[in-house]
Amino acid sequence: MKATQVQIVSPTARERVSAARPAIMIVVFLLLVCIGIAFLPRAGFDSTPVGIRNPLGDGARALAQVLERHGVSVREVSAREATTVDEDTTLVVVFPSRMSPSVRAGVSTRANVVYIGLEQEYGSSPSYLDGLTSSRAWKDPERTSPGCSSEAANRARSLTSSNYTVSNGASGWQLCFTADGQEYAYAERSEPGRFRAVIPDSLRVRNRAILDEGNAALALNAIGRTDKVAWYVVTSDDSMSQEDPVLTESPYLAPTFLMVIGAVLLASLARGAPARRGSGGGNPRR
Repeated sequence: MKATQVQIVSPTARERVSAARPAIMIVVFLLLVCIGIAFLPRAGFDSTPVGIRNPLGDGARALAQVLERHGVSVREVSAREATTVDEDTTLVVVFPSRMSPSVRAGVSTRANVVYIGLEQEYGSSPSYLDGLTSSRAWKDPERTSPGCSSEAANRARSLTSSNYTVSNGASGWQLCFTADGQEYAYAERSEPGRFRAVIPDSLRVRNRAILDEGNAALALNAIGRTDKVAWYVVTSDDSMSQEDPVLTESPYLAPTFLMVIGAVLLASLARGAPARRGSGGGNPRR
C-alpha cells in the first residue's frame, strides 16, 4: 500500500495580515473614536474670558447658571445681535472699550445695558459712560458699603474695594461702594424706559471671585432685571459687518473630519483584495 504524502504549507506574512484584518479594523476604529472624543469640546464649553460657557476661573458660567435657576434665560450674542435685542432683554457688554463705533452706536439705543470690565479704558470718559470716568488706583483691598439708594447695591450689602472704579459721576448716576468718596465700584442710572449699570472690574463676575463678599448679589440684581439676558463679550475685531460664524469655525469640524477620514481608510482596508497564495509555477503534485 502506497503511503499518502501530506504537505504542510505555512501561511505567508500576507495571509497572516489578511486573517488578522478584522481585528486590525476594530483596533483602528476604537483608536479613532477615542481621538475624536478627545478633540470634541466638552458640552459646548469654551475658554472665552468672562464668557458664559467658560467653566474655568476666568469664565462667567457660574453667574449664568444662577441666573437661569432664577428663571432668567441667558444667551450669547454677536455684535450684530447685540445692537438689535428687544426692550425686554438686558444686554450685558463685557469689555465695552473694544466696541467699534458702529456697534457702540447700536448698543447705546438699547433699553437695558450693563457694562462690565473697564480695565482697558481707565482714565477716560467714553460716550457710553454718559459722563462717568473710568479709573484705576492700586490700593489695599477693604470692605465697602453701598452708600447709595440703588436696590442692587443695597442687596449686595458690601463689596471688597477694587483697583478698577468709576468717578466724577454726572447727574443722574447712583455711585456706590467707595472707600475714599471719590472712586466707586458700581454705578447705576435709571430713567423711564432706560437703565444703565457699570461694573468696572470684570473680576466681580468671574467664577473665581463671584462668591467674594456681595459680588454675586450685585451681579444678579443688576443683570437679572428682565427675564432675558443677552451676553456680549466684545472682541477687538467685532463689527456689525461681520458675518455670523460659518461651518469652518465650528469646534466640531476637526474631529468630524478626522472620523470621516478614518471611516474612508477602514472602508478601503475592508474592501482590499484578499491575499493570494503564491504558486511555485510548477504542476501540483498528484
